[in-house]
Amino acid sequence: MRIIKINIIILLVFLLSGIGASGKDYDLIENSEFVFKYLPHNNSDYEINNFFIREIARYNLTGLYSTGFTMHYAIHKKIKHISLNTFAVEVELQSELLTGSTAYREFDISDILMPEMLDLKVHVEENGNYIISKELKGITWENDHVFQIHFAFEALDENKEYQLVVEDIHFYSDDEDKNAFLKRQKDVDNYYASIAAIDFAISKYNPGEINLNSLIASFVRIKELERVHQNLSNSEFITELKLDKNDPAGFHGKIVELEKEIIKYNYRFDVFVNSLDFIKLNTSIEKYATIYVNEITRFYMESQTVTHSNTAHFYKLGGLNYQNAYLANYSNGLKKFLIKTQYCNSIKSIENKLEELYFPSLPIKSKAANRRGELLHCQRDTCKCSSFL
Repeated sequence: MRIIKINIIILLVFLLSGIGASGKDYDLIENSEFVFKYLPHNNSDYEINNFFIREIARYNLTGLYSTGFTMHYAIHKKIKHISLNTFAVEVELQSELLTGSTAYREFDISDILMPEMLDLKVHVEENGNYIISKELKGITWENDHVFQIHFAFEALDENKEYQLVVEDIHFYSDDEDKNAFLKRQKDVDNYYASIAAIDFAISKYNPGEINLNSLIASFVRIKELERVHQNLSNSEFITELKLDKNDPAGFHGKIVELEKEIIKYNYRFDVFVNSLDFIKLNTSIEKYATIYVNEITRFYMESQTVTHSNTAHFYKLGGLNYQNAYLANYSNGLKKFLIKTQYCNSIKSIENKLEELYFPSLPIKSKAANRRGELLHCQRDTCKCSSFL
């Protein structure tokens, strides 16, 4: 954040008679507040605050003109005699807290809404008459949300009582605040999208009854559940949003629920496979490829129908690249049942082709998106690739 400390030397020579022996100090602390509400005008300085209010109102389902927040602050005004004919002026505004609509989808964003910029006018007065007036713009806070203004003036008459008047105070946010808001907004939206994704995965990737007819489909669905879990449990928003302190929609509970489902399905799958000495698949590996593409594109297809705030996250889950650790896990799972099938002599070639053709980038089955996926055709020891539209 920009830190600007304003030092202004203003020389005031008063052609007044007499020079006093000592100066008189002025020290006053006042409490005040500044209300942020939607202002439909073209003031570029306030546009970012308008943006905040629009976004808060849109997702919190509140009226635009009834949404707003208030900054409570203290203003400390001082005039101090520092040397012969010289006075120092200090104005300090310290923001204390924000009240009102300071949450976005149940997450506190007051740290971002706290304004960074200040415009104001400072007047030095004597007996109700302006001695000097200064308009200051673009002041930024120092530490702990404190705005500080310092300047000095000289006067021949040290015995006069000088006062400070601060008016036309206007707080507002800058582009860095907006960028911080957009980042927080993305994290919050991804938080809720992830919970929706877990519900979607549990519903759509339920392997159901595991038998010979559903063995391959069940395997793919379990592995997709594991892939979703791996991705979401390492989400950046977990630390950014401090979910250990505030988890309003229960993300951690949803992750635990997904883990339990994966453990249950893996157990059922292993029990079934281990109960058989030989598995005669009635589905060719070519058919397996079709099942695979259909299953892994569920999130991509769903991204076109979910709410706007969930679209990007679902799309990302539908096009997630596989990592090496996941490839090893996937290969180990394949071996468990392929070793007992008629494809037992083709396992290595199948794995090689999967790594080469499937996993570098997830194939998407969507003519609308003008994308092609690769279907793997494997029959015993021969593997070849053909295009799938």
